[in-house]
Amino acid sequence: LHIDGTLNAEEITTEEAAGSDARHHTYGFFGENRHFIDCIKNNVEPETHFADAVKTMELADRIYAGQM
Repeated sequence: LHIDGTLNAEEITTEEAAGSDARHHTYGFFGENRHFIDCIKNNVEPETHFADAVKTMELADRIYAGQM
């Protein structure tokens, strides 16, 4: 069910979504890797980083322990 209430869907291929038929674009993490490399080159903090991962793991631990 879509936001407009219809069941119509548009199907696209992986290649169409990636804008490329190159395997490293369609099967893998090309965009994430490109972002990470660009951040290193430009001395910028990536969108996702270990501080976020720590918060996520702490939350998962609390949920697992039944504290939430």
